[in-house]
Amino acid sequence: MPFQVQLHEFEEFWESEVARTGEDGSKGWMLWYLSKSDQSPPAMQPFPPVPPDLDPYREWARREAFFDSKALLPFRSDADTYDPYSTVLFSDIRSMMLDVRSNSAREDFRLAWLSFLGLCVPGFCLAPSPDLDWDDRWKMEFLTRPTNLNSIFPSEDSQVKLLTDSVAGVVIGREREYSSPFGPVRSWGRGVLDALDLASAEPGRIQRRGLWSSKDLADIDENVVRCIFMSLRLGKEDFEWDSLMLAFELAANPKKYVFFSPPPPCLHDFIIRSATKVSKMLLSTNQDSLALWGAHAQLERLRGRLDDARKVYQTILIASSNTQYVLGRLWWNWAEMEWLAGDERQTLNVILKSVHLEGSGSGVTLLRAKRLLEDLVATEDVTNWKERVAWIRLRALLELLIGHQPTSALSIFDKYLPLEGRGVFNESLTTSALLLLYYHGTILRNPMPPTILRERAYAAYGAYPSNSIVLGTLLEAEKGQSVWGRLRAMFDGGDTKAKNVARRIEEVWVASWETGRWRAELERTRSGLAAAVEHERYVISNLPCIAVTILIDAIQDAFESYYVEDLH
Repeated sequence: MPFQVQLHEFEEFWESEVARTGEDGSKGWMLWYLSKSDQSPPAMQPFPPVPPDLDPYREWARREAFFDSKALLPFRSDADTYDPYSTVLFSDIRSMMLDVRSNSAREDFRLAWLSFLGLCVPGFCLAPSPDLDWDDRWKMEFLTRPTNLNSIFPSEDSQVKLLTDSVAGVVIGREREYSSPFGPVRSWGRGVLDALDLASAEPGRIQRRGLWSSKDLADIDENVVRCIFMSLRLGKEDFEWDSLMLAFELAANPKKYVFFSPPPPCLHDFIIRSATKVSKMLLSTNQDSLALWGAHAQLERLRGRLDDARKVYQTILIASSNTQYVLGRLWWNWAEMEWLAGDERQTLNVILKSVHLEGSGSGVTLLRAKRLLEDLVATEDVTNWKERVAWIRLRALLELLIGHQPTSALSIFDKYLPLEGRGVFNESLTTSALLLLYYHGTILRNPMPPTILRERAYAAYGAYPSNSIVLGTLLEAEKGQSVWGRLRAMFDGGDTKAKNVARRIEEVWVASWETGRWRAELERTRSGLAAAVEHERYVISNLPCIAVTILIDAIQDAFESYYVEDLH
């Protein structure tokens, strides 16, 4: 039907006030259209009362903060609420309705839902091109929740630290204390890391369990998010959306054990079991999907059950050909798991199996493996850049295992980096090279000159200053070096690049990365935030900058003159 006719039909569905997307029992417009008489509006679930306060202003603020996090969906016309604008009529939104048909637009629409509900989605941007100056700061609003603010700004106890101590009259310098170099902000290009990658949490350490943690879900209505994940799933081949759903369940499920008394006998198994049940539910409807099997193996790996993950990889990879589009990423995940487990011999066997080679790793076999991996990189479709990155990682890891020389492995990445522009492929390879060095020297504690990681991290930060993984490896490389002036020069904008919200927040958090440094960096942090506020970006169609300036001056004059009516 024509779009206006569709709107007329949809208005009848909206005004019927049956369960909509994001609400329990939502079946969608199509099923309602086929059986209008069988569906009735669900009863509104009352919200728990907000604790009263003797101060009416504090009570109002507490009530507004509560509804900001809980009342995310429109109320119905019969709802008992003090806010009449919480009921949304179709006439209020008719002019804003869009006919979304392309796959990329649908994907952006779904990710916008997650961002609106308070989840961090790294790399998500509605701008069709990174060159367009679109105002995308709304997607970073999750950083203003109390839980995130408490992790960004230091506590009162950690702001002051004694730098010296005395024992028997002898002055002794205290050891420097640092927090994790990978802070609360997660920011990188879209697709650089997957939701279930180990590096999307804290690289090399299973502490934050995937892209999100339980702290990220502290102020989020989990039931609404689950309804969104189930309602907006586009069939059986929706692998990236399924990975996000599994990452969400992985972060949400640990909070459920508090409702059981007594608790289950093995709490660790129960914490992760619900996420694996969701994974098995997805596999039951699509058992031939290598991507879903790979996600299930990643879940087993995050549970610490490497044997179970190894069985999955052995079952689905040994009999597969190199023509399937996710195969390279699965081989890399398996090799990375064995490598971080400390078994270099098994890692080498996995790399050889990825190109259908067997043997003890003789010189001829290794040469053939190198050539075959390079052929896979060359023949991979350019549009499937994630597979190219996976094969390049395997090739670099093979070089590192053979000679234990990080510079040789870095030369493999450098071979492919100049061939692409400053796109997501380049950022993914740059991040992969840093993680390879970080795993080799920091996690596995292999001998490596610290300057290799440091210089590589500085070069990567100059290219991608908003990438949180790059910033984390840079801080790890500078730990204990006391070269704070060089870091501060980069944070102050020596690279002449415009700073987005993620980069500004990272700089605030970095000021408290070393215990006791917060007060010394307080003024620099304040001036940086002030510069960000004064350097606002305005996107008002094609309105010239002079018109924006006049508008700002008019608003300022209205404030100063207390002309509230003129301001409106």
